[in-house]
Amino acid sequence: MLTEKELCYHTSKVYELILFMLLSYSAGIYASINVFGHSTLTYLFFVLGSFYFLFMYFLSKSANGKFYNSMAMGCCLGITGGYLVEYANLLNSTFVPASLGMTVAVFSAFTIVSRNVDNNKALAIGSICGALLNILVFNGILSLFIPMPNFITLFQVLVGLVTFCCFVIYDTENMHKKFLMGNINYYEHAISLFLDFINIFVNLLVYLVKYKELELENKNKKKRKY
Repeated sequence: MLTEKELCYHTSKVYELILFMLLSYSAGIYASINVFGHSTLTYLFFVLGSFYFLFMYFLSKSANGKFYNSMAMGCCLGITGGYLVEYANLLNSTFVPASLGMTVAVFSAFTIVSRNVDNNKALAIGSICGALLNILVFNGILSLFIPMPNFITLFQVLVGLVTFCCFVIYDTENMHKKFLMGNINYYEHAISLFLDFINIFVNLLVYLVKYKELELENKNKKKRKY
């Protein structure tokens, strides 16, 4: 059984890795905007790259291999998200910093909430989140072939936001449970929580973008009437 001090130490190592992944993600966004551009081919290449490095992470036996593959995955995800960040910044320069600030606040709040959630409740939350995630993936694939109106996209984004906020509770509780059982795997938990953080950030940013687009769309409709 771990002491409270040992649990805090192991948890801090996980958040240290998350910080490195976020820096890698930021570097990917910078590279997307200033180096690679936003072609469909580039997007698909780095989406596949993120899956490749995630797969290589699971195959890696050494800590160094896991570290470099997780950083490369974070960078690839940043490159795929570069267009959204640049577009949001063009619509309103406050959208990106506002989304980042809200993400930090929401992530921190749900991390604190997880300390008061027992294992049974966490498992129930994880099951619900898993079902919602499957629905979101299906809707995401469907939207590739059938364009969705902005108000439907807004609803999907809100569902996604709730889902990944709840995932923060589940993944944090799962991390503490495994640490207490003696299963010390920093990278596994860091990747899960990093993906929760990024998905909360992206959903918040998409919500602001779509809300602004809907606002502009309504203004244009009013202008046409006159």
